[in-house]
Amino acid sequence: MGRFILVISVQIYEATSQKIVYDQPLVSAIGGKEVEYDFIDSFVLHQENGVEANRDWTVRARIWGEQEGIGEISQQVQFRVVP
Repeated sequence: MGRFILVISVQIYEATSQKIVYDQPLVSAIGGKEVEYDFIDSFVLHQENGVEANRDWTVRARIWGEQEGIGEISQQVQFRVVP
């Protein structure tokens, strides 16, 4: 039987400086007993949102249970914004 997911975190940050331009959800505790949880959001990769072109960026999604880092699952994807 799997563990309960209690907290989620989704971030977008510039790969070199680690400057975070997106950090959601604002309330990351999702409870515990739900069988399914969807997090859906929109974020425009634009200079007005702090995203500069011709740089490498990372989007990272993490989930964990009662203690951050213990039983944590993390996935990340790197990408480049081009004008």
